[in-house]
Amino acid sequence: MKTQTLMIKNGMAAVLLATAIFGGQALAAYPEKPVTIIINYPAGGALDLATRALATNLGKQFNQPIVIENRPGASGIIGAENVSRQKPDGYTMLATIDSLLTVNPYIYKNTKFDPAKSLDLVGLMGTFNQVLMVNKASKIKDIKGLAALAKDRDLNYSSAGPGTPGHLTMESFRLATNLNMLNIPFNGNAPAMNALLGNQVDAGFLVMGGSTLQHIQAGTLVPIATSGKTRESKLPDIPTVAESGLPGLENFDMQFAFFLMSPKGLDPAIAEKWNQALGKAMQSDEVKAQFETLTIQLVNGSQEEAQRWIEEYGSKMRQVITDADVKVE
Repeated sequence: MKTQTLMIKNGMAAVLLATAIFGGQALAAYPEKPVTIIINYPAGGALDLATRALATNLGKQFNQPIVIENRPGASGIIGAENVSRQKPDGYTMLATIDSLLTVNPYIYKNTKFDPAKSLDLVGLMGTFNQVLMVNKASKIKDIKGLAALAKDRDLNYSSAGPGTPGHLTMESFRLATNLNMLNIPFNGNAPAMNALLGNQVDAGFLVMGGSTLQHIQAGTLVPIATSGKTRESKLPDIPTVAESGLPGLENFDMQFAFFLMSPKGLDPAIAEKWNQALGKAMQSDEVKAQFETLTIQLVNGSQEEAQRWIEEYGSKMRQVITDADVKVE
């Protein structure tokens, strides 16, 4: 009996040793084929352009093509749900805005898809702020001027739709200042910006990079504040909302982030390989230049840092959604 037991134990040890050896070899070889990154928002946006810049560098590091697929719809839910149905083998990944986890659970009450239970966080790729804009024809020069105008009449603002970063940032601002401001929702950032360019609305929080920055430089749109904790490097003279001097805004901070995620069950070693590769990519001049153009702050954040972000900003977004009674029909 002792001999048989010893043989069983030795056999188990051999299996474990073989698993460790061949598992390690498989990991060392990963990826052995092209990797697909699904972006759950349309092409041409900040998330899309930032991910493509990273993918070019990652493809060189992995010595495999990184295929980008855009699967937008339902505030990122369609693309995310598609990824959740794939094998957790590291060959299908998701690039998403943090609102998938910090906003959607509180405004989409009837969806059966739970991203927190269906996907794994892999890392935090970058963060971005919003900039509060007015038309060049407006007499508003700063937040105090916006508040003064609100005493004379109700104001309106454009957004890319309910629950989008511009909408929630402005609602957080409105709640903190007790200003009367009506949301005029549009189907996307471009029409929301066009309404501001056409002077059809009084103000709007827009993503800083891309065409927004071009309009600022051309003078067609005027920035009066930024939404994050610190000033934007490309707009050093524009104060943050918290620096406005208005009561209730002293601790104002509305930021958003880009996450890399995978189907639930990704091998932690593969996740770590992605984090290391992302860190190297973010040191490249090409990626730095693209992120600077998009005014995205490079962040090579771990799974733990991504989770802390969700906890902090998820709590903040939930409060704004509740207090502002944000609903998606």
